[in-house]
Amino acid sequence: MNVYFVRHAKSSWNNSNLSDIERPLNNRGLATAPKMAEFLLKNQKFDSFCIFSSPAERAFVTASYFADVLKIPHSDIVKHEALYFGTSLDYIECVNLVKSDVDSILIFGHNPILEELAGQLENPYFGLVPTCSIIHAVLNRKNSQTVYKDFEIKNVYIPKIILQS
Repeated sequence: MNVYFVRHAKSSWNNSNLSDIERPLNNRGLATAPKMAEFLLKNQKFDSFCIFSSPAERAFVTASYFADVLKIPHSDIVKHEALYFGTSLDYIECVNLVKSDVDSILIFGHNPILEELAGQLENPYFGLVPTCSIIHAVLNRKNSQTVYKDFEIKNVYIPKIILQS
């Protein structure tokens, strides 16, 4: 099973009246999210998949761009409360929520949790995870007690690198 941990696209800090969970994407985020979604679809195969998102506006809108490219309704995106200020284990727990016939999961969330998570998986990644980056991991075995070491990082896609090539 392929698991894609995606950091939300670049958010706006322009409106100080909004709470953190309400912050939208800024212009750069609005431009980058669909490009990264297209890149992922062009380079990966998706037969059956599930999308989880933090309830934060910036994460859900990023997930929505990916849903558009994958041609699924936004209503099929599962908002998972624990992805907003939860722990890296909450991201792992999303995998246990899907049926075994799903071949890919996309999980949209936040730093610093994604950077922490990337360092705990097999073939760990200890670099920065900029906005709209995608950590592609393969789940080597799924059971009721899926743990960090059941995942192996295959690649990290960083927009600044991907979109320049």
